Amino acid sequence: MIKKKIILSAFIVVNLILLILLQSFNALYLYLFALLTVVVFLRVMNSKSLTFIIVMILTYFIYIGFMFYHNYVSPLPSSGNDDLRFELLADNYFYAWQADTEPYIFQNSTFYSQLLAVIYFIFGKNILIAGYLNIILHIYSCCILLKIINKVVDKYQNILISLYSFNIFHILNTVITLREMFIIFLIILYVYTLMNFLKEEKFKFIIYSIIVSLVASLFHIGLVSLIGFSGIVYSLFSKRSWLLRLIIACITLFIVSIIFFTSDDSKLDLVQKKDDVLAMDVIESRTDYIIVEPPSLILKPLYIIAKTFFFLDKPFFWDISNVSDVLAYFEKLLYLIPIFLYIIKNKYFRHNDYINILILLVIFLSVIYGMGTENYGTAIRHREKFVYLLYIIPIYYILSKEREFT
Repeated sequence: MIKKKIILSAFIVVNLILLILLQSFNALYLYLFALLTVVVFLRVMNSKSLTFIIVMILTYFIYIGFMFYHNYVSPLPSSGNDDLRFELLADNYFYAWQADTEPYIFQNSTFYSQLLAVIYFIFGKNILIAGYLNIILHIYSCCILLKIINKVVDKYQNILISLYSFNIFHILNTVITLREMFIIFLIILYVYTLMNFLKEEKFKFIIYSIIVSLVASLFHIGLVSLIGFSGIVYSLFSKRSWLLRLIIACITLFIVSIIFFTSDDSKLDLVQKKDDVLAMDVIESRTDYIIVEPPSLILKPLYIIAKTFFFLDKPFFWDISNVSDVLAYFEKLLYLIPIFLYIIKNKYFRHNDYINILILLVIFLSVIYGMGTENYGTAIRHREKFVYLLYIIPIYYILSKEREFT
């Protein structure tokens, strides 16, 4: 307990020094975020693991360093220009609200930019705000992820947290103006509600998961499909009557269908391109992978499988041409190896519903995101939202083998 108090005191002192320095950037409102940071770390301090606390403090300052480097030294690499578009749209909302005019909206995904614009409107505009919010949210997501891990394994938790937290792609997507961290946080919260349902089998947790799905869909409309996944989980893992399970599954899938067919969001459109456009896209980027959608419904399942496979498995070995490709190649091994392990050594996992739900969710989200992705740079950014959930599989296997020999 004394060590925890010393660590927390040192963190608060260093944080205050950092905030004093921030005055020169006209970012006084970041003091409010500092208070939020302290609240988050007080939550972290409830952990019984001193190692976890140290990992979180290291995470905080590493991410802060990357955020300042990105904003004041040199922009960090990212896939596409999503961060620039979100920043521009947030500016459009902010300046339009100041002038009491209509903002120029150039994309369907607006909620994240509106959220940033509200903060700008209340406290004043500052380029650090998006990254700082993401960092705080990341730390809190680690706290919930630790709870999830503790439900499955009782050792090596901090190794799993470190693999998640110190992933270079995750860092890059967090400290710039991207909504990824909000989506990741909500996916982790969604998983946590489902695991609580498995433990207590109370229908309220299915309701909670549906609410989380609706909030997540504000950031990415495709995540509304998680409502249907909640129904699938209830039908597969509930011990209620088969009729009730079937009714719940049908209701949730019906809700998803209604939202999909009534929404005008372009992200819900499956990728359909003509041959001349395909040729142009291939020339535009070496990281593109274009799979032509078959005209026959019979071949549609093969098309979905191919899109999902490329989404998860790109880049291939022969795609490697720079350091980023090398990092991406080894990054994919972190979740492909667990998938193969789950298949080959299924007898160790098939009776663990926690692991089964994680596998089903990763496959489900891979299909959802894979159908709308044709560039493996974008694929890396999307799959980083959920593939870390599979890191727990090798640890569970190792502990299962240890128990066999004791």
